[in-house]
Amino acid sequence: MDRRRLRLASVPPAGGTDGVEEKIVRALTYPKPRAEERPGRMRRVNLGDLQTALGETDLKFAVVLVDDSGRISGRPVFEHLLWSAGNTFTAWAGRGHLMLRPTEEGPLSLDGRGRMALPPTLLRYCGIDSGDQAFLIAAPDHQALIVHPLINLAHMVRTFHTDLYDREIQQRISGLDH
Repeated sequence: MDRRRLRLASVPPAGGTDGVEEKIVRALTYPKPRAEERPGRMRRVNLGDLQTALGETDLKFAVVLVDDSGRISGRPVFEHLLWSAGNTFTAWAGRGHLMLRPTEEGPLSLDGRGRMALPPTLLRYCGIDSGDQAFLIAAPDHQALIVHPLINLAHMVRTFHTDLYDREIQQRISGLDH
């Protein structure tokens, strides 16, 4: 929908409907980007930061359900990160995953029940829908939470076992050479 049509759609028709249409359009409109952000661009995960966060640190894992509101509930993971209700966070989008870190006045927050609502746009971008399960990786030394769709976990497991198999075959082949 182009911007002109969006502006016209936000004007209530004559006869009044108590601004219902305007409220609907406002609810469906993306928030205005901050001055320091480039419009229309998502923050991207710096792969160097991600590699560092997952390097040699004490990781904690969880598989959680994404509810109908886009919330994840990972209390043990959040506690491992020492995150608590009221903390605010910013999310960075990677290819097929998100990375969350605490930031002052971040747009995301942890509620009193240990849940965090993730924006639908970010969830869709990394291939997660409401009702899906997500794989969480907590890296407390770097204050980072990485959120993956389960398809990424399946890929990680397959890659791990393929690498093991390949190494075993290589060991058998090199053992025959001696």
